[in-house]
Amino acid sequence: FWVPEPHGMLLFRGAAKGVTLRGACVAVAVAAILAGSWVAIAQECDSAAFEIDALQQGCNCSACQLHGSTYLADKCCDPDLQGVWATLLAFEKDPLWLPRLEEFAACTGARVVLAYNPEGEDGMEASLRQDVGVDYYVKGGASFVREGAGIFDAYIVQAPWLPAVAPGLENLSPWIAATDSLQWLDINAMSRQSVSFNNTVRALPLDVDYVAIGWRQDVFDAHGKQPPETLEELAELSEYFNGKDHNDDGEPDWGFCLTPQPNYLMAFVAPFLQKTQQECRKAAGRTICDGKQTGQNMFFDTSTFTPLVDNPGFERAIQLFVRILRSSNCPEQLQPEGSGKYAIGKCHRQSAFMTGKCVGVISMPGTMTRMLKPWDQGGKNAPQPRYDENGQIVWEPKSPEGSYWGRRLKFPGSTQVWDPATNTLKECNPELCPKAVPHSRTGQLVNYAPFFAEGGESYAIRGTSAPKRKMLMWKFFAWLASLPATALPLSGFYRNSQLSDAGRAEVLLESGWPQIMVDDIFELLRAYFLDPEVGDGLNPPGNAAMDLLLLGFSEYMEDLDRIMIHGFALSQPVLYSESPGLPKDLYAQAASDLIQAYNTRTESYGWLQQVARWRESLNLPFMSKEEICTEFRDRVDDSECRVFDPPPDDWANVLVYPLAIVAGLAVLMLVCLFGRRLQKELIKKRRLEEDRLRRSEELIECAEDELKELGYPMVLVSARTFLSMEQLVHYEALRDKGLLVVLDSLRAVFEFKMMNLIVFLSHQWLGLQHPDPHRVQYKAMQAAVAEIIRRGSSLSTLRDGGVARDCEFELTLDSVYVWCDYASIAQMHRQSQMLAVGSLPVYASVADVFIIVAPSTTHASTSKPCNIDTYNARGWCRAEILSKVCSTGLEQTFVSTSGEGSMEPMTQDWLDRLDLKVFDGNFSCCALGHRCPSGANRFTICDKQNLVRPMLGVYSLMLRKGDCEGVQAILAHIEKEKSSFFPETFQYKKGENKCEERELFGPLVFMMEQYVMKSESSDLVARRSSASEAVQSYHGNQFQDEELGRAPGRQTSAAIAASEEAAKSQDLATKSVSLDEELGDAKETPNDVLHEVQKAPMVVSLDDVA
Repeated sequence: FWVPEPHGMLLFRGAAKGVTLRGACVAVAVAAILAGSWVAIAQECDSAAFEIDALQQGCNCSACQLHGSTYLADKCCDPDLQGVWATLLAFEKDPLWLPRLEEFAACTGARVVLAYNPEGEDGMEASLRQDVGVDYYVKGGASFVREGAGIFDAYIVQAPWLPAVAPGLENLSPWIAATDSLQWLDINAMSRQSVSFNNTVRALPLDVDYVAIGWRQDVFDAHGKQPPETLEELAELSEYFNGKDHNDDGEPDWGFCLTPQPNYLMAFVAPFLQKTQQECRKAAGRTICDGKQTGQNMFFDTSTFTPLVDNPGFERAIQLFVRILRSSNCPEQLQPEGSGKYAIGKCHRQSAFMTGKCVGVISMPGTMTRMLKPWDQGGKNAPQPRYDENGQIVWEPKSPEGSYWGRRLKFPGSTQVWDPATNTLKECNPELCPKAVPHSRTGQLVNYAPFFAEGGESYAIRGTSAPKRKMLMWKFFAWLASLPATALPLSGFYRNSQLSDAGRAEVLLESGWPQIMVDDIFELLRAYFLDPEVGDGLNPPGNAAMDLLLLGFSEYMEDLDRIMIHGFALSQPVLYSESPGLPKDLYAQAASDLIQAYNTRTESYGWLQQVARWRESLNLPFMSKEEICTEFRDRVDDSECRVFDPPPDDWANVLVYPLAIVAGLAVLMLVCLFGRRLQKELIKKRRLEEDRLRRSEELIECAEDELKELGYPMVLVSARTFLSMEQLVHYEALRDKGLLVVLDSLRAVFEFKMMNLIVFLSHQWLGLQHPDPHRVQYKAMQAAVAEIIRRGSSLSTLRDGGVARDCEFELTLDSVYVWCDYASIAQMHRQSQMLAVGSLPVYASVADVFIIVAPSTTHASTSKPCNIDTYNARGWCRAEILSKVCSTGLEQTFVSTSGEGSMEPMTQDWLDRLDLKVFDGNFSCCALGHRCPSGANRFTICDKQNLVRPMLGVYSLMLRKGDCEGVQAILAHIEKEKSSFFPETFQYKKGENKCEERELFGPLVFMMEQYVMKSESSDLVARRSSASEAVQSYHGNQFQDEELGRAPGRQTSAAIAASEEAAKSQDLATKSVSLDEELGDAKETPNDVLHEVQKAPMVVSLDDVA
């Protein structure tokens, strides 16, 4: 455990007799922990450096289902956890830690040791770097690596501390994917984004921090004022209330109170600089923001990394911030201590608010609650009552209308925003501010950008910790994630679902929260948690602003605090000035100093590294450092990019002139200089090659991982529902009516397939807004699905995916399920859509039946002919076919080219006719020149690049199943033209006339082949098979196939006796007749036949169908 030392911290790993250190706790506590006699030891240092709570050993299963959580229900005396202990480093105390540690230990028998950082939050980032280690580049490209002490197994962190240590923290993405109960997507979007780096999650957010305002309704009511909706109104109200008496003591009081610090200043900047982080469009009268990332933020330009300081939006924010300061607690509190009644030498919002002199406050949520909660219910920073000499209350905050005085409100917005194109402030309009909302009183559009400062407490695991300790800490974190927010240490509401749970509100009321406080915080969080792409149906998408998740976060913020806040805003000439506005010369100097300071920080870490990391934090399309230099070199002159410059074409020309003038020694000197430069070039080239090799190896592993687990749930529609629709219906409509089945994992898919058949429908879009406006394909799809059901048990026994049964099951409208892109993939939520698209190869490979639907017709928007050839020309369609045949060969793959839906099986002839070379296919992004709609100089990543990883995974699966007859034929087909199936490079089109060659697969195919060849066992197939085997064991079946995608034509149980075959044939005929009677002529009148579906709503869940 940690003990404080004058020059740092020491760790005691055991007991030592006679050890005495100033401020240290008794070291024998560690010996007790290691001896196992206690789960943890209760001990308090005189400096409050740490706290380890006493927990008795043993299991108590009643502790496994407390607080409404069932996560630990099956983990009582968990054999994987008993006797395991791990350490957790925290920076802030909370009385809830002890009961949670006791409950977890009582249930599982595991031991979690909680230690506190002796310097609290201020020293936590440094301690995190010391223990985890750091790995980043500094100016010039040199690598700065420092190994960590590796003392603690896990940490409570804040998002801005993560960039420097992220490589040393455990990648939690696989843990999250394997823990369905976690409900990752239920956590608010900004908290998820703040802990994600390079599409990997490095911490689990169980809290959220943001900037909001509190206001006293008693004072507002007394003056007939309404709460502010814009920053201009906030400043006007603060100035109006400054000098008026708010606590009946006869003295002039203040406007809004605050503690001037960087997070509150940047909350003023956000509404002026950030309008939307994704391009928006209008759809069905709603604003949908699922387009390309804009890179809008309030800190740095995403291409040049120029500080966003020298612009009218930042200046306007500073002006309003100064107006608030002038009318706040600061002018009086900043006076030298003892020089006045309230002079303490610093601005301090908590002590100021307790006096009753503040009309409101700007604060973070935890402190805000302590200021707004009733003083007699634990509101320790609330305005305190004033007593007379008899002890009677003569004043306390109380609204004249009887309602509670303490109110909370979302941070105000702005009716004006910065337009970078003209470098001016402009009034909001729907195009400039697509997420703005009308002012409730004036109707003006107001752009809100709530600032999620610091991100809140998150939980991280050290990547080099022992596997069992990592497992222990993950289960502990996952259990905490299943608890209500009121039972969590250091937490507030952070999930979307928590905002609609009446039980949570009841807990708050029981904790002393007045009803109006509960209503206020729920209303505020609903606004702050709005989905950034689609909103909530009533309100436009959210526009949350993210903190500076970047190397040097603390240093950048120190510069902002030193120069712009204390050096300018709180300076005597500014704070105590009676003239409105800002002193222009002083502000210009402060802005210039801040830009210079920021640039100095950036230079110390390296411009190139900071640009790349900032783009990653903002979820901009990935660009390598070389691509960044190539794309933005004309905007910045930086020596870091020279490593990517091509060498001179003709060194001889360089040397001719010097050789003609200088002889002998000069020649030798030039040779030496040339050799030195060449050596540097070789070293740089080797470093680049090593970096490229490392990234390629990571890509190989990621490609395999994507086929081991579902990257996004598989969504299905029952045949009964699918055949009853008038036309193809989009995902959101079916979801809202409860007509979808969602399978969250491969295990769930395999269990579902035990008694159900999955049909994958592959087709092309026949319109720009709808895939099948004239129902041509839908009719063919209906007929094809009906035909599958008619074939009955002849298909139910031909199963792929490694799932078998000891008896056939009847194919009915309720045992056949359909996957179709328009119904199974989100159409209005871009991020969910892209996750599902990335899982297409997995969906296709686990389907029982794959049907190509490509009737001859015309495109509704272009009037061009569409048929099997145009279907096959599309790259995404080729990818779906290739994914299926690579998994199971040609079995159970059909082609429907007739409008009536007649099908024929995929044969070798069809394979020879269809072109499966995915990357030779047509992609819409290429046709558009990869141009972003927002500007002529902005381009998007190509879909071909997005397909590299999933196609590598498909190829890996095929290589591992090369002994399967059906797959062998496909493998041989690919081998003939491997370079066309997996091209090393491709032509990237930029705009109409410009093309450049970019790497696509490069050496990845060869590396994948070597990777598979060297594998001692077929891990990928075994992993997918294990899920199937678990399902088989659950149902008591015995199976002999080990692979996921064996040829569907094989028998799935022991050989069936000849005598049984005759009986089954008779049974099949009977089933066929009954199905014909139920289906009728589905090709012509499916809705007439299935009219009963319309009579009652269908709510289908996995539990129902399983």
